[in-house]
Order: sequence, then structure tokens, then C-alpha cells
Amino acid sequence: MNMMKKFLTVIAALALCTTLAKGAQSQLFKADEVGVSIGGVYTGETSDVAFGVGASYFFTPNIGVDAFTFWNDTEGSVIDDVRFGATFRVPINANIAPYVMGGAGYHWEGVEEWLGYAGAGVELRFNDKWGIFADGSYQWPEESKDGWLARAGVKLIF
Repeated sequence: MNMMKKFLTVIAALALCTTLAKGAQSQLFKADEVGVSIGGVYTGETSDVAFGVGASYFFTPNIGVDAFTFWNDTEGSVIDDVRFGATFRVPINANIAPYVMGGAGYHWEGVEEWLGYAGAGVELRFNDKWGIFADGSYQWPEESKDGWLARAGVKLIF
């Protein structure tokens, strides 16, 4: 299947899922939502958990874009990795929303390379201002070994 057919298939699947999700609308997951996430990241590159931050914007209650970074090497530059992606979430009740995500990033500490990633997670909202999240994704770097990345933390909503 060529790249255009894959892209159109993903768009059609997202449109179908958005239509099906209309019945499970939540007052806590809204359109025009800006969020900031703070938490821990485990990449498997080191035995330590790294500190990470991110930002997101949801155009609709279901579809958004995000960016995040983390610091797993304190010897070099302050930021050694940045990732940009898209998220599709489906609130299943008032305060829980599973999601899938995917995107690309660039790592410049050590081996400089582009990477792609895809994964899934869940967010639990306590009110309209904050919640917690956890997700995992598989990453495909250009040169380094493929591997898993796990994140968990607090999400603040503005």
C-alpha cells in the first residue's frame, strides 16, 4: 500500500471513530483545550527515570497535537530530545479517556537522528483543571536500536 493510501485510511478511521465517540461526550475533555504535562519518562536507554514536560492543544474533544521533551542525560545540553505528534482520544465516561498517539522527533545528544513513534495511553481527569496520565510508545530511530518509551505524570488544563 503506498503512503497516500495509508494516510487516507488513517484519516477515514479517525473520522469513523470521532463519529462513534459522539455518544460518550464528556464535560471534562473539551475542544480548544490547552494542557501542560509534567512527569517521568523511562526510555530504556538508562536505568533511571528522566524528567519530562509537554504541551498539548486539542482542536476538538477528540483530536489534538502535542510536543514533549525529556532530560535523560544531565551531562550534555539541557534538552536533548524533542517530539511532536498527534493524539486521538475517546472519552469513555465523564473522566476517563483512552488515547492513541503518533509522531516524529529529533534526538541530538549522542547520536543525532530523527525518529518516529506510535503508542497508546489513558488519562484520568479529577476536574476541569487537572488529571493524571500514563502511556507507552514504540520508537523507531534512524540509527539507534528501536525501543519502548513510557511516560506518566500530571496534566494541568488551562
